[in-house]
Amino acid sequence: MLVIKLRETIMILDLHQQGLTVSAISKETGIDRKTVRKYIK
Repeated sequence: MLVIKLRETIMILDLHQQGLTVSAISKETGIDRKTVRKYIK
């Protein structure tokens, strides 16, 4: 299991607030889509 840093969590949530899709956030950050989806929830 990959534990991501607080900074990356904030980045994911910020990109999500801007309206980016899970796939777009995944491409932008290099973090797996499933992990991105988990942190958005």
